[in-house]
Amino acid sequence: MKLNKKLWQEIEKTAAVLIDDEYGEKFKLDYSEDSIKRLDKMIAKIWGDNSPSEDKLDFMVWGFGCYVATVINKYYLGSWIKK
Repeated sequence: MKLNKKLWQEIEKTAAVLIDDEYGEKFKLDYSEDSIKRLDKMIAKIWGDNSPSEDKLDFMVWGFGCYVATVINKYYLGSWIKK
């Protein structure tokens, strides 16, 4: 299957926005493997034991998911394809 380049560009762009965010800078998100642990701490800091509100859940899943996908791609030099 072919890589959807346009979708991947959106994923990388979303991950970059998260890094430039106030929390992204505070928790030193830098696309490293260790930054996944810091991302987890960031999520705990933002929401604690509470769940995000319904209107923020989509943002959380998309934004944080894009960051994790980008880290995996960069760290393992992989590529994402639809099967």
